[in-house]
Amino acid sequence: MDIRNFITFNTIVEEEGFTRAAEKLNYAQSSVTAHIKELENHYGEMLFDRIGKKIYLTSFGKTLYRKSIRLVEYYKDTLNTSSGNSKETLRIGVYESLLKYRLMDIISSFKSNHPNLDIIIKHGTCGSLRKDIRNGDLDITFQIEPTRDFVDLHSIVLCEEKFSLIYPKGESVKDSHTVYFTEAACSYRKLFEQYLDEEGRIINQSMETGSVDLIKQYVGLGLGYSMVPSVTITNEDRSKLDEEDFKTKSKLFTQIVYHKDKNVFKAMEEFIEILKLEAEKWQIKKDG
Repeated sequence: MDIRNFITFNTIVEEEGFTRAAEKLNYAQSSVTAHIKELENHYGEMLFDRIGKKIYLTSFGKTLYRKSIRLVEYYKDTLNTSSGNSKETLRIGVYESLLKYRLMDIISSFKSNHPNLDIIIKHGTCGSLRKDIRNGDLDITFQIEPTRDFVDLHSIVLCEEKFSLIYPKGESVKDSHTVYFTEAACSYRKLFEQYLDEEGRIINQSMETGSVDLIKQYVGLGLGYSMVPSVTITNEDRSKLDEEDFKTKSKLFTQIVYHKDKNVFKAMEEFIEILKLEAEKWQIKKDG
């Protein structure tokens, strides 16, 4: 059944006649009559009673008209729907620490400028978040890893990350024997373990947590030492702990990763471009 038949039907009722409806719709009167005939044949019911020169809705015609009004309204609303009015969703995977110290303000500002955009954030390790990208569960993810080529993933390097050894205020790494590690799947934990092995550090006790903020708190309380991204260390942290640059031959970079077959929709493209610009500022701070 063609929607134009319902539009013609509604117009006849509103204009109170076939002739005036034909003039408004710019149809021949025979076309208007044919549209109504198609409706009557479809439902097996008469829509109008014709008494003299006037027409009146039948009982069935009144019922159909009430529903036809809603149908045509939905149809017009659907035609007027534009991408500018529709909701989009950007699904982001990221380390908790990277989100807090690099991305939170950027995401907040981006969301304010895109009120029709829903943003979903998922935490995880590099490996688990890449798996979500491959499964189509995320649009983009962030990782801190060496640069590498993926057969199915596209990677954009944003910034080289510096790392710091942190230990209780006024002490040294040698004075603290408890070592705080990030979770086993964390990319930079391997560098820290390699450092400890090369330095011949004896680990009397170790603790593991996925939260960099918790690690800093433990160290600030004089409970041990660790290695964390330098960007996560604040002035408040420095009042409770000391730090020194972590020297390593292996360089780690914050990168954006998304699937090569991913349809990069407009909001996602804009977000990536903003991150590239912000990353230039991160690099300046790092070099400074």
